Amino acid sequence: MGIPSDDYQDLVSLKARYFLYLDTKQWPQLAELFAPDATIGTFGDSGPAAFVQLLAERLAGITCVHQGFTPRFEQVSAVEVHGVWAMQEVLYWDPATHSHSPTDLPGQFGVRGYGHYHDTYRRTADGWRIKSQSLQRLVDEPLIASGAFGPASLRIAGVAPEPGRAKA
Repeated sequence: MGIPSDDYQDLVSLKARYFLYLDTKQWPQLAELFAPDATIGTFGDSGPAAFVQLLAERLAGITCVHQGFTPRFEQVSAVEVHGVWAMQEVLYWDPATHSHSPTDLPGQFGVRGYGHYHDTYRRTADGWRIKSQSLQRLVDEPLIASGAFGPASLRIAGVAPEPGRAKA
C-alpha cells in the first residue's frame, strides 16, 4: 500500500537530511532525525546517541559520500511507515594515516559499498523520525591505488591536495 504524497515528500526529505548530515559530519543534527527510542542495527543494535558517537569515531579523517535511491514505502499504521532505500556509499581516506578493517589492503585508499537501508519511520509532534534502521550490505569494493589513479589523483577535501598545492 502506498502512502500520501505529503508523507512521501517528508520521508524523502528526512532521508536526504540523513545523508547530508552524515557526509558533512553534522552529528547533533543527525541525532535529531531519530526517535529517542530508535534502534539502529548498522553496527549492531544501538540507540541514536551511541550510533552517532560510533559514526563520529569511525568517520574521523574520512571523507564520505552516501546516496539513497528508489525509495519504496509501505504504510504500517497512521503513524508508522516502513521504507527500503537502495544505497551507494564511497569512503576515502589517506592510506598513510587510516585503514578500514577488515578490508584494508595494500594501497587501499577507500571503499565503495552498495546495499539497502531498511527503515521504519514514526510520525511525532515534531514530524517524521527514524524509529529503526538497518543496513544490508551487498558489496564492499576496496579502492586500490594503481598507476596514475589513487589518492593523489583525487581532489577530495581533507584527503588529497588541490592541484599545485601541498597538503597541509
